[in-house]
Amino acid sequence: MRAVVLQSDRTLIVKQVPSPQLLPGSAIVEVLAVQVANFATDVISGALKYPHGQPSVVLGPSAVGKVLHVAEDVRDVHPGDIVYCDPMVGSHSNNGRHDCILQGWSAHEPDSLETQEKYRNGAFAERFVTPAACLTIIRKPELHSMAQWATLIYFSVAHGAILRGEIKAGQIVTISGATGGIGSCAVLLALAAGVLAMGRNTAALSRLVVLDPARVVPVVLRPDEALLTVLKVALKQHEVDVALDIVGHADTPNIALACLNCLKRNGILVLDGSMDCPLPIPYGLVVRKNLEIRGAYMSSRSTPQTLVQLVESKVLNFDQLEVKGFPLDTITECVKQARMASALQFMVLEPNK
Repeated sequence: MRAVVLQSDRTLIVKQVPSPQLLPGSAIVEVLAVQVANFATDVISGALKYPHGQPSVVLGPSAVGKVLHVAEDVRDVHPGDIVYCDPMVGSHSNNGRHDCILQGWSAHEPDSLETQEKYRNGAFAERFVTPAACLTIIRKPELHSMAQWATLIYFSVAHGAILRGEIKAGQIVTISGATGGIGSCAVLLALAAGVLAMGRNTAALSRLVVLDPARVVPVVLRPDEALLTVLKVALKQHEVDVALDIVGHADTPNIALACLNCLKRNGILVLDGSMDCPLPIPYGLVVRKNLEIRGAYMSSRSTPQTLVQLVESKVLNFDQLEVKGFPLDTITECVKQARMASALQFMVLEPNK
């Protein structure tokens, strides 16, 4: 079969590789579509260094595909099923051992290395093997294109942040990083609340406002302005219930701190992005206002099923997304365009087209 292979010099090449073999509890999936992350170039080049493990030979976290074969001990998915493949692979035990990886992407803990060795390769290929426990059946795949369904990976991460923030209808929520891929998914999922979408890309913010002008308030961030002042003007004397910080590779803590300062008493700040500098916590403020700061990594095992149900019931509409598909041979161009994508724009690899 053909796959995109990451070579030792950190370049990509499309070549023939051995077909995957079934493992106990696994399934072999024909890859129909896999979303390419905005920061894929940093993973490919090695600029984004993960703390443990080696990069996969075949990259590609998550996919939407068709089940071809299942191991003899697999009962709840069958050949022919259209499925979403969750990249969070691991034992998920209750005994304190965290050995999970993002299949085809990264290992973050020392205990993850054995898992990564077992499921080394990802979905930038015509087929791949993955645990059956990571598969969610899509029962109405005809509602959207496979490329649109592939965006479930970013919606899953955004949904994880929303659950950590315990967002409720009628609350006021700020989302910093709203003009990025995951941030814009969070805006769509949080529309039951009033959302302040924060970002520097005014065109991308405009696309978010169109989703619901009554609920989405754009906040344009400029480096030369006091962020806290800008936020308070947008809030019009209101305070924020929940702040989601989804900025990737922030080089300053200013945005996260401005969001923290706008929280009302008992408010929650959820950290779901990445920061290349320390985050100085205003200890006294957190104590006086009884604030909570929570981390959010990926999502729960039940999240994909929840999202599929939202799509199938037409509560979540993928038609609001701009999705562009690329055949396997154009992986380099796909990665390039993914880096330039902003709110509600997604680049998807379609290996079997």
